[in-house]
Amino acid sequence: MLERTAAKHAAFFTPFLERGMRLLDCGCGPGTITTGLAKLVSPGQVFGIDLEPGQVRRAQDRARQKQSNASFEVAGIYALPFPDGHFDGVFAHALFEHLREPVRALREMKRVLRSSGLVGIRSPDWAGWVVHPMNAPLEEAFRLFKEIQIANGGNPLRWESFERPDFAIYRSRLRMRSSTIWRVLWNGWLIVSRA
Repeated sequence: MLERTAAKHAAFFTPFLERGMRLLDCGCGPGTITTGLAKLVSPGQVFGIDLEPGQVRRAQDRARQKQSNASFEVAGIYALPFPDGHFDGVFAHALFEHLREPVRALREMKRVLRSSGLVGIRSPDWAGWVVHPMNAPLEEAFRLFKEIQIANGGNPLRWESFERPDFAIYRSRLRMRSSTIWRVLWNGWLIVSRA
């Protein structure tokens, strides 16, 4: 996780960012992507949240070392500690495959987003991964990782489950009620951006 950067892992999102924006990074981990986003929107502010206190401490240390305009706190995606319409943009990387209730998370992200805001979500599509050459230890590692995600209430095949009627209904309502559009890229990544 320490190798993740905004340049690599949020490249689809960064062209839409502007100086002075206020962003939220959900599931920020050690803050490597968050501090990169903070540089791009400076003098704006970026807030990172994560459920794991150890990750938040690492992110806070990183922000202090880099004298970043990012701040971090322990919080969950289902009850964001921010007022309605507080952010110009909301970002999440590698979070949704861990969620038991992704639609609830999307609703909460939308709640804290201003009406013309920007949402960027990047999450792996395990069903679309191709690894070659595959070997037995690697195959076992992937199998165990998926089992752990499922045991924790997540769904590593999340994007297949987003074809459920409840998500399709929410997606269409989101489209009608805001200026956001949804695009699913060919490689399985989901991007939500301004129209």
